[in-house]
Amino acid sequence: HHGADDNASGTTGVMALARAFAARGGLPRTLVFVGFAGEEMGILGSSHYVKSPVVPLEKTVLMVNFDMIGRLRDDKLYVFGVDSGTGLREIVTEAAKGPALKLQLRGDPFSPSDHTSFYVRERPVLFLFTGAHTDYHKPSDTWDKINAQGMETVVTFAARLVERVGSASPPPAYVKLAAPPSRGSAGYGPFFGVVPDFGEPERPGVKLGGVRPGSPAEKAGVKAGDIIIRFAGIEVKTLDDLTFALRSRRAGDNVEVILLRDGKEVSAQATLEPRR
Repeated sequence: HHGADDNASGTTGVMALARAFAARGGLPRTLVFVGFAGEEMGILGSSHYVKSPVVPLEKTVLMVNFDMIGRLRDDKLYVFGVDSGTGLREIVTEAAKGPALKLQLRGDPFSPSDHTSFYVRERPVLFLFTGAHTDYHKPSDTWDKINAQGMETVVTFAARLVERVGSASPPPAYVKLAAPPSRGSAGYGPFFGVVPDFGEPERPGVKLGGVRPGSPAEKAGVKAGDIIIRFAGIEVKTLDDLTFALRSRRAGDNVEVILLRDGKEVSAQATLEPRR
């Protein structure tokens, strides 16, 4: 895959920040800029780093992860982990007062990306993400779909954020948050074809940011903005619930999907397909 958004965009953001802070002479706190390998294979690079850090891990006051920041749409930037450290939510909100961003804040830091290696070692973390899309993990994730202006806005916000944390006294302190219950791991399951909206949930269920063209979901009439509340007889309150429900089925199964659309329940029938 070309990987323009996943994750050349994040790599570019880190390089831009490194150049900017080097040019201005740094901050009161040391800044370490790292590009991790092996994230898709199980966050291998970041797992190695926390065991052999450049500076002692106990002196690391925050890890900011840039994973897919190249598709800013409607000025929405998702920021995970704002409750993983004391004062982080306020610092993030303050940093966004300059750039034109509509922050979608998530308190919990739990997601399969490199910041997890730091959080499990009791370090505060933030994860910046412009959202999922139908080109995710496909050859169509190409440079021409990158929102360069949007990336500049995200990096400007990140610079303001890092500057505040780099000068903060006292720095953010680790906050232990309860992890969502594990539902087991049996691969990704069959293909359904929805793209979640990762904003702060307003109610139980999985709100959809998009639907893959030609997917079982599209064929069943599922639309962006729908909220999945039940899948194949399994109640869906979180994305983890939906993943579990998918894993419990096989390609070729016909399933009923209960959606909320404009406040009303809608039933859709979908035939699951082999994962592409």
